[in-house]
Amino acid sequence: MRLPLVKGESKMKEVKFIAGWTGESEILVADDLTENEVKVMIASRNNEYGDAMDGGTWSFTVCDNAKLSPKVYRGVVSSLIKKGYAIVAGDRNDEVFALTDAGKELFKLA
Repeated sequence: MRLPLVKGESKMKEVKFIAGWTGESEILVADDLTENEVKVMIASRNNEYGDAMDGGTWSFTVCDNAKLSPKVYRGVVSSLIKKGYAIVAGDRNDEVFALTDAGKELFKLA
């Protein structure tokens, strides 16, 4: 899947999307994110159980909406945690995915 990229004057890679809970057009600044990390970050904002910007959402629904296998998803989340953009809490059966302040700063209104 090719992601829509918008090149700005700063030469950063940006991905436009519609935030599911607000319905507003937003941009994810993705200059240091892989394609799968972009999928997870956007899925954390666009799912039926909440918005990771507002405290967290169920990890299983982020995985489902990112359309990744659980094994790949766990690796992507591990990478996002190492980069300081996300945290997870709970156990495998009851895990919550949330964005850190640094992760939230990657999003802006379009």
